[in-house]
Amino acid sequence: MLLELKIRNYLLIDSLEIQFSSNLNALTGETGAGKTILIDALGLLLGERSAGSCVRKGAKNCEILGTFDLKNKCLAKDFLDSLSLNPEDDSPLILRREIDLEGKSKSFVNDRQVSLNTLSSLGNFLVDLHGQHEHQLLLKLNEQRELLDRYSGNGSLIKEIENLYLQWKTLLEKKESLLLSEQERAQRLDLFQYQLREIDTSKLVPGEEEEIEKKLPQLKNADKLRQFSDELYSHLYESEGSVLERLKICQGLMHNLESLQGELKDSPFLLEESFLKLNEVANFMQSFRENLNADPEKLDALISRQDLISKCKKKYGSSIEEILTVAEKIRLEVKSLEFYDQTLDGVKQEIQTIYDELIKKSKKLTALRKKAGEKLSLLAMRELKDLGFSKAQFSVQLTPNLNSEGQEMPATHGLEKIEFLFSANPGEAIKPLRQVASGGELSRIMLALKKVLSECDLVPTLIFDEIDTGIGGSMGHVLGEKLQSLAKAHQILLITHLPQIAAFADRHLLVRKNVRGETTKVVLELLDDKNRVKEVARMLGGILEDGVEPTAISLKHASELLLNAR
Repeated sequence: MLLELKIRNYLLIDSLEIQFSSNLNALTGETGAGKTILIDALGLLLGERSAGSCVRKGAKNCEILGTFDLKNKCLAKDFLDSLSLNPEDDSPLILRREIDLEGKSKSFVNDRQVSLNTLSSLGNFLVDLHGQHEHQLLLKLNEQRELLDRYSGNGSLIKEIENLYLQWKTLLEKKESLLLSEQERAQRLDLFQYQLREIDTSKLVPGEEEEIEKKLPQLKNADKLRQFSDELYSHLYESEGSVLERLKICQGLMHNLESLQGELKDSPFLLEESFLKLNEVANFMQSFRENLNADPEKLDALISRQDLISKCKKKYGSSIEEILTVAEKIRLEVKSLEFYDQTLDGVKQEIQTIYDELIKKSKKLTALRKKAGEKLSLLAMRELKDLGFSKAQFSVQLTPNLNSEGQEMPATHGLEKIEFLFSANPGEAIKPLRQVASGGELSRIMLALKKVLSECDLVPTLIFDEIDTGIGGSMGHVLGEKLQSLAKAHQILLITHLPQIAAFADRHLLVRKNVRGETTKVVLELLDDKNRVKEVARMLGGILEDGVEPTAISLKHASELLLNAR
């Protein structure tokens, strides 16, 4: 759950710290006071895209930091473990987002920088955020299908179906690529066989190109190499007064010096070492020049080989290794074309096997969905009845995906379309939810489904931004009771304009704007019992202007609301 939220230099917020209850938290305030700004800031912390315009005027960047408790069962732990980001010793999880004036942002998990995608994925496990228009998602068929599957716990089966579907589609594409005309097949076979002969007759050997490049300079420059090595060997050893001959004389003189002077430190040793090393050089040069042979035929052969390799590289790959890999692929293509009928039959058989398994698992999913849909419908209608729909009908409709010939058409999500049907009043035909539900009805239906799903939904924190849209005060108390009940299984953050709902909160936070001259700031106040009564009275309409105290009647009514909500 969310323990604390810190916001700095975000829009109208200078600096703000908010601590939350583990149950129901209500944020209230005048229209335009900045309540939604807080939810938007939390959305950024959870991985939503940012813009430089969100930085407060006069600041260089903004920062949003959230502290989360992961002690209870939470899918976020597994996700963090997979990335080696899990805090040690059940320490709180800390998320941080920094955004500069250009809209560039940095994301951190426990002070380790991560990508925005990682932050967004993690956020999905921590918070389920429903904005002012978020309940409109309930009208989308994909959302309805996901709600049903979440309730029925079909996640692993759906993944199996997705994998089978992708295998099936891949094989169908392979089959299409194999369906060539006899002429096309013959043309491709001729081309592949020519390419394979060209590569095979080249007899390419890995590493030979480097060996050629190493030998060519020696063959190209054999005459000059012989000339230089002869001169060097002569100066070192053969000529009269050669270097080694003179060094031998020097050694004799050094010996005479030692016999007269005694110790001469390292000089004799260095002279001896120089003689030995130069002698090694002379021996090497003797061997080197003896092995030097001008060989025009060998030179031409290597140049021709180098040209052949270069031509092959232009056609088939950037290296000999890559060319040989291409050759193996061509060999497989040739084999496939030579045994075309057998290859095609094998692919067709594999397609049928995968298809049968896909249909089998999809039908199993259909049966689970039907059973779960019936149960979900009954429980949802029970919750809707409490929310003022005494005669409402709600059901889950499964419509098979059929092609033009009436055959079942598999998809990544099964064999059917899922749609919620709804009727608010007796005598009205039950119709698709997207055709009949108003904004207020959608809010209550969403809450009813959330209540039913609360036991299987592992996201710890739910946020409702004005879920009471379109709902009158008469239903506020009932809605408040439902939220209070839902808050036993989930932490709830709620923006509301209804005092009947705010009265049920375990923690009541007042959001307001402070205007001083040209500066406007959003501030937050945790209400004590006395100020909470005043705020509920304001929401009831007891305060009409700033600075005007609520009437005794509105204060009494507010006190009663708070008392009855306990």
